[in-house]
Amino acid sequence: MERIIRSRPARIIFAAALVLFGVWGFWPYMFRDVANSAYVNAELTRISTPVAGVLSPAAPRSGAYITHDRRLELVAARTPDRSRLDDLEQQSAVADSTVALMEAQLSEISAADRKLRVRSDVYRTATLASLSSRTEAAEAEAAACDAARHEQMDRLDRTRRLAASGYATHAALRSAEDGLRAAEQTCKAAAAAIDGARVTAGAARGGVYLNDGANSASYEDQERDRLMLRRQDLEIQLVRARAAQAQLGGQLAQERTRYARAARFDALLPADHLVWNAQASPGAQVGEGQVLMDLADCRDRFVVVLMPARKIERMRVGDVAQVRLLGSGKWASGHVRRITGGAAREDQRLLAAAIPAPGPRMFSVEVGLDGHAAGDGRRSCDIGRPAEVRFDETLLTRSFAMLPGRSS
Repeated sequence: MERIIRSRPARIIFAAALVLFGVWGFWPYMFRDVANSAYVNAELTRISTPVAGVLSPAAPRSGAYITHDRRLELVAARTPDRSRLDDLEQQSAVADSTVALMEAQLSEISAADRKLRVRSDVYRTATLASLSSRTEAAEAEAAACDAARHEQMDRLDRTRRLAASGYATHAALRSAEDGLRAAEQTCKAAAAAIDGARVTAGAARGGVYLNDGANSASYEDQERDRLMLRRQDLEIQLVRARAAQAQLGGQLAQERTRYARAARFDALLPADHLVWNAQASPGAQVGEGQVLMDLADCRDRFVVVLMPARKIERMRVGDVAQVRLLGSGKWASGHVRRITGGAAREDQRLLAAAIPAPGPRMFSVEVGLDGHAAGDGRRSCDIGRPAEVRFDETLLTRSFAMLPGRSS
């Protein structure tokens, strides 16, 4: 063993192995752009209350990790103003009662109209039957009158023959003539009665009654006409009442929504977010517009590294980078998503960690972690943790392509 250790080839192999190990260890730092001044960062979502009240005891505290979407009542108002809501509810109740009353009146009018129609049909049937009986009686009287007229005519003929023979006096002849004329007038009256009864029956069939001392229409028909006018007036009022009811219903729905917003404040806390900073304690009084908490987005973390100007020329948005958190042996992939110079305006985003301001000859390179993998909530999503960023071989290939004689 000692001979092997002291042999020259073994020492040369050992020295070469040490050199190769050192070259392998420093290879990424010699041929790739590596930055070790990066920190894990994330954007903040600020939640402010639009109402004044009391913060809910169920409000999450700083450091709480939200694993899934959660809607939570954060603020409850103590004495919300509901005078406008009460007024609209009262008006809506009056409008509902008015519409219901008009509908009930229309139903009653319809029921009364049906009863009057039945009575009108009964009256019309009875009137037609009565007129039919009168017509038949007049026809019978006319027939009897016609028989009496013929008898008077025969009597007059006999009296004339007797008077010509000297057996009848002049007074008897005159009496026979007067009897015939009376019978003719009675027949004319009977014929007129028949015509009048027929005319009255025809008018009754058309709804016009020509009785003595009565109007042209029956009492039931007159009442139906009056109810029809009343129904038309109620229908117009019902249309207006329903329009007012619909308008009040819309106003009442809007006012209830406004009152619900004024009475409490509900917020949707998104999944994979960390309560970075709770600025009010549960149960405390909060004012309108006061900030309640800041949520850090653990799904979209990134790191910002400072790079010198000479290395920015061969960087592009979308280039691949490798990120390793300090203390971890795993490299996570990422992509360059933003490059800003030292003279650019200060970033106005709400960030969980501070970003160092680059110098006049430095650039800020923002590298987003791929996959949007949420960090560990037990370590506050590793926000603020130092990280090492190593850019991919494409930068090395691009730098060689930019050398003189190698550009296309």
